[in-house]
Amino acid sequence: MFERSGIEKGVLVLGPGVPDFQSLYEARQMAGDRIRYMGIPIGETESQRNELAELQLHMGISGMRLMPFEIAPNPLILQKLGERGLWLYAINPHQDGDVTRLLLQWVEEYPEGRIASPHFLFPAAISEAADDPAVLRELLQHPRFYAILSRHGGASRQNYPHADLLRWTSEVLDLVTWDRVMWGSEHPVLYWRNECVQGAWEWIQRVGLEVSQGDLRRFYRGNAQRLFFDEAAPEMEPIDIPRWVRKLFSNAPVALAQRGTLNLPAPAYAELLSGYLRECESNPGMRLNDYLAEELIKRMDNLD
Repeated sequence: MFERSGIEKGVLVLGPGVPDFQSLYEARQMAGDRIRYMGIPIGETESQRNELAELQLHMGISGMRLMPFEIAPNPLILQKLGERGLWLYAINPHQDGDVTRLLLQWVEEYPEGRIASPHFLFPAAISEAADDPAVLRELLQHPRFYAILSRHGGASRQNYPHADLLRWTSEVLDLVTWDRVMWGSEHPVLYWRNECVQGAWEWIQRVGLEVSQGDLRRFYRGNAQRLFFDEAAPEMEPIDIPRWVRKLFSNAPVALAQRGTLNLPAPAYAELLSGYLRECESNPGMRLNDYLAEELIKRMDNLD
């Protein structure tokens, strides 16, 4: 995807509940200094999460991605990130005022620590979206807080270019400035919404902002280069992933077609519907999406 989209370098981030550490490790071996990567807290107990945080630190993560509900229960992980001057990727820091305050406290306590918020978009003003707007504005103005504008279609309630995100984006940019904002694709999740990388790339130029060429250079490349790639990547050591970790997500469902529709020519639809209705004779509770998934799985061997 990087090569096809003209992306020279990038940051790979594990999703919530998806501890695919082996893929990150292999990506680093393949791409070397072209990538950085972010881990996640994972495990049913705090002890397990701390154990796997150590494993991820050894494999060379640049930080970790935490959901709002993961901030308070993982104090040791936050301490490790802060003491090492690593990144805290904080999702939706505006939703809970207590979480916003904890993040502000963390970035003040650890002078080398930095916070970035991926998917930092919302279809409303800060005063309407934030649980505590004043504290959120204070966090956004902190010199070590950074916004990553991704998940455009997932955040918006309107069609592309998602004009309902303009007010939020303008207010956020007034506080973080173009020196602390970066582009993000949300690959591969954007495909699940029937979006593409090119559309995500062009969104900032189409949503209605006044953007200079200097702003775009910082947004697409300059800030990420300065923050992630001017310094050498953390050292990567061999890892041994516990067997129980692999079982956590091996059969997890992936929510395709979240927003888009699937359009078929009428003859193909008739054939598909007939097949589905025949299947319903023996399985009357089957839904059409389940039938489509089964048919796709059957044909996987024929895909190149």
